[in-house]
Amino acid sequence: ANVDDSIKITGQPNEFFQVVLVLIQNARESFKERNISNPQIDFTVSQSNSTFLLEVTDNAGGISEQTRQHIFQPHFSTREDGSGIGLYLAQLIIETSFNGDITHNNTANGSRFVLAIPLASNVD
Repeated sequence: ANVDDSIKITGQPNEFFQVVLVLIQNARESFKERNISNPQIDFTVSQSNSTFLLEVTDNAGGISEQTRQHIFQPHFSTREDGSGIGLYLAQLIIETSFNGDITHNNTANGSRFVLAIPLASNVD
């Protein structure tokens, strides 16, 4: 894969890794719960104007509209053993440590989370 190493963001690498890990774990759990026969997680890195974008897309069936309204709330989980803290912390990290935004939308086959973070040269 070719990655443009000129794209730079400001923040803690470990925190960024934790956010991506939450998204991967959630997708993996959905694959397992829904018995997805050909599980797939795609990552797309791009730049739009002065913003770094990371799209994490899966084919795990998506999130119902009713559930989507609550996914970033603390202690909200659709899983019996879930803490409901993962996406809440992911949003908190992206907003406070990276001055960015995390959004979700459903695709034809699953979910897409988009991390939008200002490029390092555009951070005050």
